[in-house]
Amino acid sequence: MTNETSTRIRQVHQVPAALIAAALIAASCGSNPQGFQPWPDGAEYYIGSPAPHSDTALAFNPGGNVLLFCSDYSGNPGIYGYSYGSDPSLRAFSNLDESNGPNGCWSDAVGGEVGKIIYSAIRNDNSTEIRWIQGNLADVHLFLYDSLEHRHPSWNPGADSVIMSTFDNGAWGLWITAFDEVSPTPLFTPGGVDCLMPSYSPDGDWIIFERRESGQSDIWVVRPDGSDAHEVVGGSSNDMHPCWGHGGGWFTFSSDRTGNFEIWVGNTGTGDLFKVTDDPADDIYPAWNPVSDWIAFSSDRRDPGASYDIFWITPPLPDRF
Repeated sequence: MTNETSTRIRQVHQVPAALIAAALIAASCGSNPQGFQPWPDGAEYYIGSPAPHSDTALAFNPGGNVLLFCSDYSGNPGIYGYSYGSDPSLRAFSNLDESNGPNGCWSDAVGGEVGKIIYSAIRNDNSTEIRWIQGNLADVHLFLYDSLEHRHPSWNPGADSVIMSTFDNGAWGLWITAFDEVSPTPLFTPGGVDCLMPSYSPDGDWIIFERRESGQSDIWVVRPDGSDAHEVVGGSSNDMHPCWGHGGGWFTFSSDRTGNFEIWVGNTGTGDLFKVTDDPADDIYPAWNPVSDWIAFSSDRRDPGASYDIFWITPPLPDRF
């Protein structure tokens, strides 16, 4: 590892000022978005770019009223934001490839701030950098760019450290760094397997992530000190895209365990699994709204095999929280 790894690069970029509005169709506003005819499984359309563009890799802000996602609508995979409390509009953070998405990226407001958004961007030479931006969309700051590949950054609940997937010694492991003194160090690197899309539970007691080995994915959790790593969803299926619920050990994920990708929810304490969506199309990248019961997700059910739009559904769980 070079000295660059422990040095924060304090370069600042300006956010593009233009909003890309138009050509979007969105559901009406409310505590739960409503306004379109439900699909047979109860899911409803939320928002989407016109085909053949896809909207994937979803994440909510802490207040649950802004959904971040990745779209290639502008011709470049970028992170956009949509607030269902306003007219449909999209904002790109940069002109780099941000297709990794904003998993776990938006921190709670701390110390009077508006929260911080953190995400990774792929440069033209396929190297990556991690950037952060205040939740009010002020200047973009280059947080980390060194000799290693870092992707899927996510805040701890106090927003003073960042967990990420880092490629080293032939595999993606979980690395961690403080926010004010950037010096990434390994947290959980089992070797020979990839650990992707990590994020902290609301109480900060666990980190959930996707563990991928030989092309097959399971859902695991690990303590913030790297101990007690274990599987919570496994088997011969592909279980991907984990996202925490409000608390109580609930989480959501996408899985092809019934033939195609559907949205599921699970509980780390009980081991219960519940299938949420049921459609011949693929449903992926779930994001559980942090203040309501519903889950947003990407699906190609409007344009099978062509493009993904964003839908929402309320999971039919007993005693959810």
